Amino acid sequence: MAKVVIVGAGFAGHYGALILQDALKKIGGNHEITVISRVPKFTYIPSLVWVGINQMKAEKTQFELKPVYDKLG
Repeated sequence: MAKVVIVGAGFAGHYGALILQDALKKIGGNHEITVISRVPKFTYIPSLVWVGINQMKAEKTQFELKPVYDKLG
């Protein structure tokens, strides 16, 4: 059984957790991945340029992390 803690849910932490979860599923067993983030939302930073020029609402550049991780188990 692997117990993994990922600190930060930016691009690297979030993507790493998704890829690692998929890899651990393939090898089987009971594994646990914990993601620690100081904020509950992921912000897609490249889209913030559109917020700055009033072409997109800031809310459209974010999504809640918990539902994503809950769905993955």
